Amino acid sequence: CDGRRTVTELMGEFPNFDFMEMPGEEDALHGDERETARQCRERALRLLTWLSARPERCIAVVTHSEFLRHLFGQFGDTLDEEDRCVLQRSAKNCELRSVVLCSHGPVERDGGGGGAADPSL
Repeated sequence: CDGRRTVTELMGEFPNFDFMEMPGEEDALHGDERETARQCRERALRLLTWLSARPERCIAVVTHSEFLRHLFGQFGDTLDEEDRCVLQRSAKNCELRSVVLCSHGPVERDGGGGGAADPSL
């Protein structure tokens, strides 16, 4: 359930989307083994790097709550407790959440529970 369909299938269902950045026909990210928490955090940081390089100012990201937990769990150190809790709270089913991202360049930070995560990934 964690993998995706082939690019050809997705192109047929979503003809108005651009699939040019897809690295291949099959889902190379999801094999037989589930990714570790560290791998998920690193993938989340790669998403932020990719998003910050995009020219668009408003981008919809559709994902699973567990991915968001790993993404937002890496941030909030400098926020007050209430704001950190809002950022890091678990996403509800089908929740729509708006987040403003500001890129200040790569920063070394503890990825939480497994070594330092490198935002430049």
